[in-house]
Amino acid sequence: MFDAQPQQAPRPPGADFTTALFARIGLDRYTVGSCVLGAVYLGWSARGVSAVRLTAAHGAADEFADWYHERTGRRIVPAVELDTIARAAQAKLADSSAADVPVDLDLATPLERDVFARVREIRAGYARPCELIARELGAGCTPQSVADVLTNNAVPLLIPCHRVVREDRCCGGYVFGDDAQQQLLAAEGLDPSAVDRAIERGYRYIENDGWFCLPTCGSIAVHLDAPGYAGLRSLDEVRARGLRACGSCRPLAA
Repeated sequence: MFDAQPQQAPRPPGADFTTALFARIGLDRYTVGSCVLGAVYLGWSARGVSAVRLTAAHGAADEFADWYHERTGRRIVPAVELDTIARAAQAKLADSSAADVPVDLDLATPLERDVFARVREIRAGYARPCELIARELGAGCTPQSVADVLTNNAVPLLIPCHRVVREDRCCGGYVFGDDAQQQLLAAEGLDPSAVDRAIERGYRYIENDGWFCLPTCGSIAVHLDAPGYAGLRSLDEVRARGLRACGSCRPLAA
């Protein structure tokens, strides 16, 4: 006679299964995460992160839920458990060097998708002007249209629009405000005040050990307030010095 094998208890469904189930009934979920700026509401769907908003700006959770429904047409409820998307998003918010996170762009226009894709290429410690992004995207895209897209970004920080700057000064028009943009850039190693002072002196480019860069390039070895750094006002000055264009900030495209 054989002994009966003990039956294993069925495994409970995982958090990712729960996300798919909520998607089928038309509900997204949210939790609270943290970043350099403080606490944020983090909303997501089965497709990816769909909202990142400062709790200080939205107040109570029901206000955030109302904003979310008005913006997306979808309902959102508090999460009891975190799935793969939410855990990855929390890690990225806490450390910008963490792996990229899927973002829900289901409602985005083709232009928004193109702009967001370019912005997600910008590494921490760097910033690019709207003009550069507009030129790279080509006909039909202007610096103002890029700025408009980023002002309407529902997923800041994960789509790091704080790394897109104005041509005449470093910060301005950021979805969370100028002070927040300065704080984020400074935390990533860029000094917005020093960049502004270089721009005020008329410097369009900075000499960087045989290369020339935009003032917002994270590869510049000399601090912009250090004595003797070489600021350049035009491409004529660049050519006179025989400098090569930086491949990271792409100053010729700007």
